[in-house]
Amino acid sequence: MLGVGVPGFRSGTILPSFAVDPNDGALYAAWADARFSGVDQAALSVSTDGGASWSAPVRVSDGPAGVPVFTVGVATNDAGEVAVGYYTLRNDGGEGTMVDYYVNVSRDHGASFRKGVRVSRRSSDARAAARAGQSLSFFLGDYVGLAGGGTRFFALWTATRKKSQLRPGRQPDIFAAGTR
Repeated sequence: MLGVGVPGFRSGTILPSFAVDPNDGALYAAWADARFSGVDQAALSVSTDGGASWSAPVRVSDGPAGVPVFTVGVATNDAGEVAVGYYTLRNDGGEGTMVDYYVNVSRDHGASFRKGVRVSRRSSDARAAARAGQSLSFFLGDYVGLAGGGTRFFALWTATRKKSQLRPGRQPDIFAAGTR
Protein backbone atom coordinates (compact mmCIF):
# COMPACT_ATOMS: atom_id res chain seq x y z
CA MET A 1 0.00 0.00 0.00
CA LEU A 2 1.50 3.28 -1.13
CA GLY A 3 -1.06 5.88 -0.03
CA VAL A 4 0.20 9.37 0.75
CA GLY A 5 -3.04 10.87 2.07
CA VAL A 6 -4.90 14.00 1.00
CA PRO A 7 -3.64 17.35 2.29
CA GLY A 8 -6.03 18.82 4.87
CA PHE A 9 -8.06 15.61 5.23
CA ARG A 10 -8.06 12.68 7.58
CA SER A 11 -8.42 10.43 4.59
CA GLY A 12 -8.51 6.81 5.74
CA THR A 13 -5.38 6.03 3.73
CA ILE A 14 -4.45 3.19 6.08
CA LEU A 15 -7.89 1.56 5.82
CA PRO A 16 -8.09 -1.05 3.04
CA SER A 17 -11.40 -2.68 2.17
CA PHE A 18 -12.12 -6.33 1.31
CA ALA A 19 -14.90 -8.30 -0.40
CA VAL A 20 -15.60 -11.88 -1.46
CA ASP A 21 -17.48 -12.85 -4.62
CA PRO A 22 -20.41 -15.01 -3.44
CA ASN A 23 -20.35 -17.05 -6.66
CA ASP A 24 -16.74 -18.12 -7.09
CA GLY A 25 -15.00 -17.07 -3.86
CA ALA A 26 -12.69 -14.54 -5.55
CA LEU A 27 -11.17 -12.12 -3.03
CA TYR A 28 -10.94 -8.39 -3.69
CA ALA A 29 -8.84 -5.81 -1.85
CA ALA A 30 -9.16 -2.06 -2.52
CA TRP A 31 -7.25 0.89 -1.04
CA ALA A 32 -5.87 4.38 -1.73
CA ASP A 33 -2.55 4.19 -3.57
CA ALA A 34 -0.29 6.91 -5.00
CA ARG A 35 1.79 4.66 -7.30
CA PHE A 36 -0.24 5.59 -10.39
CA SER A 37 -0.02 9.38 -10.39
CA GLY A 38 1.73 10.59 -7.23
CA VAL A 39 -1.60 11.26 -5.49
CA ASP A 40 -3.93 8.69 -3.97
CA GLN A 41 -6.14 6.81 -6.43
CA ALA A 42 -8.45 3.84 -5.82
CA ALA A 43 -6.50 0.60 -6.37
CA LEU A 44 -7.72 -2.98 -6.60
CA SER A 45 -6.05 -6.38 -6.42
CA VAL A 46 -7.77 -9.75 -6.95
CA SER A 47 -7.03 -13.26 -5.68
CA THR A 48 -8.67 -16.30 -7.24
CA ASP A 49 -6.77 -18.87 -5.16
CA GLY A 50 -7.93 -18.08 -1.64
CA GLY A 51 -5.31 -15.38 -1.07
CA ALA A 52 -2.22 -17.44 -1.95
CA SER A 53 -1.44 -14.96 -4.76
CA TRP A 54 -2.77 -11.56 -5.81
CA SER A 55 -2.95 -9.70 -9.11
CA ALA A 56 -0.87 -6.58 -9.66
CA PRO A 57 -2.79 -3.54 -8.37
CA VAL A 58 -4.80 -1.63 -10.98
CA ARG A 59 -6.08 1.91 -10.81
CA VAL A 60 -9.88 1.96 -10.59
CA SER A 61 -10.70 5.65 -10.05
CA ASP A 62 -10.99 7.45 -13.38
CA GLY A 63 -10.90 11.13 -12.47
CA PRO A 64 -8.01 13.40 -13.40
CA ALA A 65 -4.65 11.84 -12.47
CA GLY A 66 -3.66 14.75 -10.22
CA VAL A 67 -6.89 14.73 -8.19
CA PRO A 68 -6.79 12.50 -5.10
CA VAL A 69 -9.41 10.05 -3.90
CA PHE A 70 -9.80 8.70 -0.37
CA THR A 71 -11.68 6.32 1.91
CA VAL A 72 -11.92 3.53 -0.66
CA GLY A 73 -14.39 0.64 -0.34
CA VAL A 74 -15.11 -2.51 -2.36
CA ALA A 75 -18.15 -4.78 -2.66
CA THR A 76 -19.48 -7.60 -4.81
CA ASN A 77 -23.05 -8.43 -5.78
CA ASP A 78 -24.97 -11.61 -6.60
CA ALA A 79 -24.32 -11.12 -10.33
CA GLY A 80 -20.56 -11.54 -9.78
CA GLU A 81 -19.82 -7.86 -10.35
CA VAL A 82 -17.39 -5.86 -8.23
CA ALA A 83 -17.68 -2.16 -7.35
CA VAL A 84 -15.20 0.27 -5.84
CA GLY A 85 -16.44 3.44 -4.13
CA TYR A 86 -14.46 6.46 -2.92
CA TYR A 87 -14.54 10.13 -2.03
CA THR A 88 -12.97 12.41 -4.63
CA LEU A 89 -12.16 16.08 -5.13
CA ARG A 90 -12.63 15.82 -8.92
CA ASN A 91 -15.48 18.37 -9.00
CA ASP A 92 -13.72 20.84 -6.70
CA GLY A 93 -13.41 24.31 -8.18
CA GLY A 94 -9.98 24.97 -6.67
CA GLU A 95 -10.79 25.25 -2.96
CA GLY A 96 -9.57 21.73 -2.20
CA THR A 97 -12.59 21.06 0.01
CA MET A 98 -15.49 20.09 -2.26
CA VAL A 99 -16.05 16.33 -2.01
CA ASP A 100 -18.18 13.84 -3.94
CA TYR A 101 -18.70 10.09 -3.69
CA TYR A 102 -18.16 7.98 -6.85
CA VAL A 103 -18.56 4.29 -7.65
CA ASN A 104 -16.90 2.34 -10.49
CA VAL A 105 -18.37 -1.06 -11.43
CA SER A 106 -16.67 -4.01 -13.13
CA ARG A 107 -18.71 -6.68 -14.86
CA ASP A 108 -15.63 -8.83 -15.62
CA HIS A 109 -14.26 -9.58 -12.13
CA GLY A 110 -12.10 -6.46 -11.92
CA ALA A 111 -10.36 -6.82 -15.30
CA SER A 112 -11.88 -3.51 -16.42
CA PHE A 113 -14.17 -0.90 -14.90
CA ARG A 114 -16.94 1.25 -16.28
CA LYS A 115 -16.68 5.01 -16.00
CA GLY A 116 -17.20 6.21 -12.43
CA VAL A 117 -20.74 7.19 -11.46
CA ARG A 118 -21.23 10.25 -9.27
CA VAL A 119 -23.46 8.91 -6.49
CA SER A 120 -23.59 12.12 -4.47
CA ARG A 121 -26.02 14.48 -6.18
CA ARG A 122 -23.95 17.54 -5.39
CA SER A 123 -20.58 18.33 -3.87
CA SER A 124 -20.20 18.66 -0.12
CA ASP A 125 -17.94 21.25 1.52
CA ALA A 126 -15.59 19.47 3.91
CA ARG A 127 -14.94 22.73 5.79
CA ALA A 128 -18.23 22.06 7.62
CA ALA A 129 -17.11 18.58 8.69
CA ALA A 130 -15.55 17.62 12.00
CA ARG A 131 -11.84 18.24 12.60
CA ALA A 132 -9.64 15.41 13.80
CA GLY A 133 -6.06 14.51 14.63
CA GLN A 134 -3.17 16.69 15.69
CA SER A 135 -3.43 18.82 12.56
CA LEU A 136 -7.22 19.19 12.92
CA SER A 137 -7.79 17.83 9.43
CA PHE A 138 -11.23 17.70 7.82
CA PHE A 139 -12.83 14.43 8.88
CA LEU A 140 -15.91 13.11 7.12
CA GLY A 141 -15.65 10.02 9.29
CA ASP A 142 -15.12 6.38 8.58
CA TYR A 143 -18.84 6.06 8.01
CA VAL A 144 -18.67 4.93 4.42
CA GLY A 145 -20.07 1.72 3.11
CA LEU A 146 -20.61 -0.13 -0.12
CA ALA A 147 -22.72 -3.28 -0.33
CA GLY A 148 -24.00 -5.44 -3.16
CA GLY A 149 -27.34 -7.13 -3.55
CA GLY A 150 -28.94 -8.71 -6.58
CA THR A 151 -27.61 -6.79 -9.58
CA ARG A 152 -27.12 -3.51 -7.71
CA PHE A 153 -24.75 -1.76 -5.34
CA PHE A 154 -25.71 0.45 -2.41
CA ALA A 155 -23.46 3.28 -1.25
CA LEU A 156 -23.45 4.99 2.15
CA TRP A 157 -21.34 8.15 2.69
CA THR A 158 -21.05 11.28 4.79
CA ALA A 159 -21.77 14.74 3.39
CA THR A 160 -22.21 18.25 4.83
CA ARG A 161 -25.38 19.42 3.10
CA LYS A 162 -27.89 20.08 5.87
CA LYS A 163 -28.02 23.19 8.04
CA SER A 164 -26.79 22.57 11.56
CA GLN A 165 -29.28 22.90 14.38
CA LEU A 166 -26.42 23.39 16.86
CA ARG A 167 -24.01 25.80 15.18
CA PRO A 168 -23.91 28.02 12.10
CA GLY A 169 -23.01 26.36 8.84
CA ARG A 170 -23.59 22.80 7.80
CA GLN A 171 -23.19 19.52 9.62
CA PRO A 172 -22.18 16.05 8.51
CA ASP A 173 -25.00 13.64 7.83
CA ILE A 174 -25.24 10.17 6.30
CA PHE A 175 -26.60 9.69 2.77
CA ALA A 176 -27.36 6.54 0.79
CA ALA A 177 -28.10 5.68 -2.82
CA GLY A 178 -28.26 2.65 -5.08
CA THR A 179 -26.39 2.32 -8.35
CA ARG A 180 -25.99 -0.27 -11.10
